[in-house]
Amino acid sequence: MSTVPFMTAQRVLVMLFAYTTGLSFALTYLASRGLTETPAMRVASSFVVSLLVFVWYWLDSRARLFRRTPWLNVCVIAIAFIAIPYYLFRSRPPGQRARAFGNLCGVVALLIVSMIIGGLPAALL
Repeated sequence: MSTVPFMTAQRVLVMLFAYTTGLSFALTYLASRGLTETPAMRVASSFVVSLLVFVWYWLDSRARLFRRTPWLNVCVIAIAFIAIPYYLFRSRPPGQRARAFGNLCGVVALLIVSMIIGGLPAALL
């Protein structure tokens, strides 16, 4: 259970989709004007995405009573593309692992769609 009643893993995913859409809009808009993302913007956007992924992991692991290790915490922030599938494998019972990986693929597909949705209007401006 989350200590913040309104914060759930699903809401964090919605925030990640919304952030990805907005970031895609901003970056496409800048590119259409011949501008590039500054290093500070790149660091800030990487931080926000890493934070949202970690918060999702933290909430999900608490809901499943999964004991997180310090190394896995660091890996979720540093190399999420490896650590999240590992976490899903370790935190789900054998009958639920395939569904968890399917859901992960769905989230990745929705992130791609959110980037497209965010980039299209800015490209047309």
